[in-house]
Amino acid sequence: MTGTGTGPLQTAGNDISGTSTGNQAVTTAGNEPTQTQPTQTPAATAGNQATGPLSTSWNGSTEPNASAIAELAPRENDSHPYPLVGDNQPTDPDGDGLYEDVNGDGAVNIVDVDALSRHLESTAAGANWSAYDYTGDNRTDVGDIQWLFVATRSTPSNDTDGDGLPDAYERNVTKTDPRVADSDGDAVIDGAEDWDNDTLPAYREYRLGTDPQSNDTDGDGLTDDVESRLQSVDPTDPDTDDDGVQDSAADPDNDSLSIYNETVAGTLSNDPDTDGDGLLDGTEVHQLGTDPLKADTDNDGLPDGEEVRLGTDPLVADSNDNGVSDGEESYTTTATNETLGVTLSLTGNGDIGNGTTIAPQDDPRFNTSRVGNMSASPVVELNSEQEFSSANVTLGYNETGVENESQDLAVFTYDPEAGIFVPLNSTVDATNNTATAETTHFSTFAVFDISNWATTYNATEPVRQTDDDGLRPVDVTLVMDTSGSMSSSVKLRNTAGQRFVAGLLDVDRAAVVDFDSSAYVAQDLTSDFGAANSTLDNLGSGGGTDIGSGLSTANSQFASNSNDSRAQVMILLTDGRGNGGISEAQTAANQNTTVYTVGFDNANRDKLRDIANITDGEFNYVTDRLELPNVFSRIAENTTEINDTDGDGLSDEMEREGVILGGPNGDRVTTDPKSADTDGDGLSDSREIGQYTEVSYSGRTASYYNHLANPRQVDTDGDNLTDAEEVAGWEVQRTTSADQSTEFTNTLYSSAGDGMGHLETISVQSDPTLSDSDSDGVTDAQERRYRLDPHSHDTDNDSISDHREIVKGLDPTIHDFQPPEVTVFTAQFSKPNSWADNRATYSLTFQVDDPSAVQTIVVSHDGETKATPRVRENQYTHLIEYRTGYVQSLEDDLSAATTKIRVTDTHGNARSSPAFTRSTIFVEGAQHSEAVDTNSRVAAQGLGFSSGLATTFGSSIESLQSFAKDPLRAIEAISTLLDSIPGLDSLSNLLSQAPAVFDAMVQSYEDRQDRANPYDQDAKPELHKDFRANYFAGMLWGEVARSVTGSQAASAAKRTQTANTVADRLGGTRVMRAARTYSRAQDRAGEWRARQQMRAISQLSKATTVPRSGARRVLKPARTATDTVRIRHTIRRTDVDMAELDPAQQRRLGTLLAENDPAVARAVRQMDQDEIDALTRVEMDTRTRSDFARAYESGEVDSDELTTALTRYDSLDADGKAEFDEMLARNGDDAADFAGRTDSDTFDAVVSPCGARSAPSLGRAGSLRTDRYHSVATPPSTLAQSGGSCPDLPDDVEDDLQDALVNVDGDLDADSVDDVRRSINELDGDAQDSATNLIESEGTDGVSVTNDATDLSDGSDSVLTDGEVDDLVRAYDTYSDKSYGRDVRDIQDDIDDLDQNDVDGLDDAINRGTSSSGDDISSNMKGLDGEVEVNSDLLDRDDIDANDLEMDKQIREDSSWETDSLQSSDYNSNTDIDSDIDGGPAYEVKNLDYEPFAEFPRAYEETADSLDDLRTKLNTFGASGQDEIVVVVRQDADTAFAPEVQRSLSGQLSGAESLRDLGDQVESNFNGVEVTFKRFNEVETS
Repeated sequence: MTGTGTGPLQTAGNDISGTSTGNQAVTTAGNEPTQTQPTQTPAATAGNQATGPLSTSWNGSTEPNASAIAELAPRENDSHPYPLVGDNQPTDPDGDGLYEDVNGDGAVNIVDVDALSRHLESTAAGANWSAYDYTGDNRTDVGDIQWLFVATRSTPSNDTDGDGLPDAYERNVTKTDPRVADSDGDAVIDGAEDWDNDTLPAYREYRLGTDPQSNDTDGDGLTDDVESRLQSVDPTDPDTDDDGVQDSAADPDNDSLSIYNETVAGTLSNDPDTDGDGLLDGTEVHQLGTDPLKADTDNDGLPDGEEVRLGTDPLVADSNDNGVSDGEESYTTTATNETLGVTLSLTGNGDIGNGTTIAPQDDPRFNTSRVGNMSASPVVELNSEQEFSSANVTLGYNETGVENESQDLAVFTYDPEAGIFVPLNSTVDATNNTATAETTHFSTFAVFDISNWATTYNATEPVRQTDDDGLRPVDVTLVMDTSGSMSSSVKLRNTAGQRFVAGLLDVDRAAVVDFDSSAYVAQDLTSDFGAANSTLDNLGSGGGTDIGSGLSTANSQFASNSNDSRAQVMILLTDGRGNGGISEAQTAANQNTTVYTVGFDNANRDKLRDIANITDGEFNYVTDRLELPNVFSRIAENTTEINDTDGDGLSDEMEREGVILGGPNGDRVTTDPKSADTDGDGLSDSREIGQYTEVSYSGRTASYYNHLANPRQVDTDGDNLTDAEEVAGWEVQRTTSADQSTEFTNTLYSSAGDGMGHLETISVQSDPTLSDSDSDGVTDAQERRYRLDPHSHDTDNDSISDHREIVKGLDPTIHDFQPPEVTVFTAQFSKPNSWADNRATYSLTFQVDDPSAVQTIVVSHDGETKATPRVRENQYTHLIEYRTGYVQSLEDDLSAATTKIRVTDTHGNARSSPAFTRSTIFVEGAQHSEAVDTNSRVAAQGLGFSSGLATTFGSSIESLQSFAKDPLRAIEAISTLLDSIPGLDSLSNLLSQAPAVFDAMVQSYEDRQDRANPYDQDAKPELHKDFRANYFAGMLWGEVARSVTGSQAASAAKRTQTANTVADRLGGTRVMRAARTYSRAQDRAGEWRARQQMRAISQLSKATTVPRSGARRVLKPARTATDTVRIRHTIRRTDVDMAELDPAQQRRLGTLLAENDPAVARAVRQMDQDEIDALTRVEMDTRTRSDFARAYESGEVDSDELTTALTRYDSLDADGKAEFDEMLARNGDDAADFAGRTDSDTFDAVVSPCGARSAPSLGRAGSLRTDRYHSVATPPSTLAQSGGSCPDLPDDVEDDLQDALVNVDGDLDADSVDDVRRSINELDGDAQDSATNLIESEGTDGVSVTNDATDLSDGSDSVLTDGEVDDLVRAYDTYSDKSYGRDVRDIQDDIDDLDQNDVDGLDDAINRGTSSSGDDISSNMKGLDGEVEVNSDLLDRDDIDANDLEMDKQIREDSSWETDSLQSSDYNSNTDIDSDIDGGPAYEVKNLDYEPFAEFPRAYEETADSLDDLRTKLNTFGASGQDEIVVVVRQDADTAFAPEVQRSLSGQLSGAESLRDLGDQVESNFNGVEVTFKRFNEVETS
């Protein structure tokens, strides 16, 4: 190369541009303005297009065929060449049609040479060979590699000898020879000389503009080297800031130390507190005498600043000489916020008060009117950086409205575990309006009005407590008196006990204790109620009455066979006075057992009342022993039963009235008594509401439900996780020690396994009421996504918070195992002024960085400790200067490491980093690389070889400063030198002597190798050994090469074969691949360290152990190493060829699997190629894709249905997709099933009825590589397309309707969906909710019933008004939940039949049946159900015409009807005939039987009352002239009433035993009246 210097490597980065003499187009990475190369000019016509035609002589062989090209990854743009390196698109930096940036990283350098050489013969290169034909010879070969290599090493023409100094500068300033790099022959090139001993080499002084012959160019008292390191001063200007003060006297950090004095003290001039102890450097130096470089001068555990604040002596470890160091003493310190009126007094080690914060509580949950009503002070949040033993919290309050401050006020703190504000024992100072309480931890505090607190939290205790799974089970022991006096009551006693057992639930248990003169357990606690009843049947009578023995035996039964998870109840029945009982009742109370006492005849009422009171039970005395069964039924209802329609363990009344939840506000929340899971989140209402809890203070009690979640919200805390997902939790796989992490990663790298055996697995749950359960800045949704512990700030226990690890790009599941990083910024060496001065000065600036905490830093020189800088922060820059003996030449000192920095973190991870070295530049480069794991053996071997090689050539190449400036160029030079050996063939002969040479080398250079070795021999012996062996191998190669070549390397570098050899070596050696990446780390102060731990992921994603092509893209979305392992597990267990998926699909699949959903992973493992293709082909939200996958895994959709559902989804527009996303999130598998099984018309009608509808489904769905889908033709006209009005339902109603429709089983078509949407739009708000409920419960019947019901108000001759239709729909909703009526579809069919036949009175009948609410509406609807059934049946008879039929015919009482035997009370004043046939009978319809349910109170009395109502109504019929009366009932007229009913009948019905007797009684009241009873199935036929 004409015009170059004697060395093969020219100094990079000159300031002055040379004259352009050539036509070099390539921009050299890392240099100043591009220079030219006179001897290498590419042909002007070469490679003017990026994708020219394929050459027929491509590399001397046939070009790749079309099938080979088809296998290539797709290009971003067809006008660009195919990627050669990964997915990176090559670029053309200068726009000449040639793609010099081969690897697409934005720079042109040696890495591109390596890339082209490795991929020269690849299909991708051959397919676009003209993009790389730099020489213009119409072929791409090694000549183009050589051209690119030389182009990346452009040399400035104004530095003839390449010593880093321009020729003019050498002639005019340094007076050196511009033609010779080392003018004085001292083995140091001119640019590296330091003539003025200021540690700045000449080329550095040239750049700075300082005088290379004077160590203080501007004469301000600061040497040039000092000023060059400081940003605030200029070495060429004595007063940089022109303030009239020379730089040496300036004090830029205002710490009372001038810059000069800072250099003397070793402190920083830009930091007023160098050691971070809270004291100014000047104060420490001039006043206190403490060490400004050491935060704790006396090593007592207290920083100097804290000691000054506490009044202890920072120079004496035990200031009061009591044998306890100052750091271990306990101090009381304070903190105050006058604005908030808060004062803290804290006790503990050190100045705790100084690290305490007092702030307003800004959590919205605490800033509500309810909290404001309770509080008499600001609500504040307290935090402390340090632990403390105790603290007194004093809060100022506003006394307005408080009558008695000392009794009414107290300090409260919010306890998240209790879920409520809890009171602290407080002292109120009414004079100063403050309240004080002691606490051992900080959270949220306020002064509350105790009464308002108790009023706010004022929940109603449930009839029966619930546990997490619903009702709290009850254990009942029936303590039955079997004494002789009970002989006449045995049957009643036993029946009464059985009545109680009948009220128990499946989760309950019953026991029986038989007592007379003694007691025994006749039946242990059992859920076999048949066995309990049998035991009761067998109880006899005889003996005395020992009540105490009976209770004691029952107590023992509970103690042995029950526990606190079950409520314990005794029922004591006795007719005698008996012995004992009081002390046994006290024992029962101590066991939390409640005793209900029942006495009759001669029972001791006072004793039984006392027993009940002691145990918080209830005393019952029965005057009529016949009432015993009823009393037991009532007790059963009170103790074991609740009116619970939905079976969720909460009474209907409780759900309607609402419960007071815990939390800051004490909110009242109502739930749906007809739905066990009001919000449909998969958790029952009772589980979400939680346990009833009471807290008492100062005579007042707060009561609330310590809720798990809000039962009306699917996602209580709004963190995008459903409450059910948070409760279900997830598994976390992690390492919790550095050793575990090392074993895990070593296993991964060795391909010996997946490393899972080295991971701990724990199960975790998050709090559904908090979006960030542990308040660590990582939401619960993120914690689930990353598979972290939501109740720990630091999942892997490495003292680096999860939040910080995520932000830094580290792995929060893998304990920190990487040693701290050391980045050397400047490493300068100063020779003494004369050989007589046997000392040299070393100046070192370096940065230590570790994400956990650095524990120690030791700077050593030749094994001797020179400095131990104070550890300040996780990342901090240190300036160290020291002097040492000058016993070696500059060449020897710089050719191998003489100074090391050893850094250890808190986990024992240690790194020894060489500071002064030429041979360690490769180590430094690799450590700064994102792609190289320096902890691998391959890296240790390669770095050792490179370092040894560089040591051999160090003094021949350039100074240490040149290496530090451009390490990549140094690497290139070494590689070039090796491969430019003319006598390369003879090298093998010389190497045959390697053993002898090697032994001699080891003896001579062992110390150098040890200093250069970055691996700690104790911590990493294998890596240390690998580096050592290869270090000497590198030195051997270097010595052999140097002995052969001399100075011929530079000219040989141009030859094609030599360049090819260089490229081969670069491409084939992992060492060079590691070193070359240093070009991407030009800024040493960057954030490279943040990615160190994430290398486990990047390394694994590049591993060859994933057998299928394309899998690496799937692994890319992994967030943690354990993510990567899980994803790899999944894709390796599929039958899917990842290469068959396009890159976007691969990334989507990876993103899907990175969500860490086990069900999704199972689904992917089960899918075939077509199914995976369909799942990943369509662009959609990851959660939506997960829902589809889960539906497949659960079996809700099969393969065809999944493909159909995805096809239909793909056909939707953006709004439709958003709508379906929400619908899928709410309904999960059901929505996916709906999309897969329904036809396109219906799908569109449900999902997007009023918006832009889907395009023809097959048009876009054709991208799916399967024909396994149902018909998805273009939808016909619908609401939005037919021109009809499109109803705009409220959002909540629309959501409810969609949710109901997707869950419909059976046929559903678009027309009926459109109709029902219109129908619902016509209803009022409550009726709209009822309609959607009806569709949800009744399916297609619900749809048709809603449509048919609203039709009743359509048209001028409509039978109902709109409001009456609303009532009917609401009534249907209520009635559909009942078990005793017909299906609402059957009822509506009968109504439609009657309407179509214009039967009179239908509207009145409907209104009477639907106009009530609650239980009444169910009763009335039951009547309407029977009426329309009977009237419809009558219409079906041939002998009855619709015109002759009238429903709901009204009858009014006439006073003339009264006789001696029938008074006004025997008639109904205003009644109706359910069905009146003109000229025929009058029908009374009773849609019931008269068999009462004995379990509810007054059942028999109510039945008797109902029968009497029927009597009076039939009397009214008879008196009004109806001589033929038909009563339609559900039972046979001759069936006998229950004895209890018969006893309850009175008046005219006294003695009646059946309905037939009732009819006879009516007939006897009127002459010629006939009463007939029919069953419902008999109406149509007679």
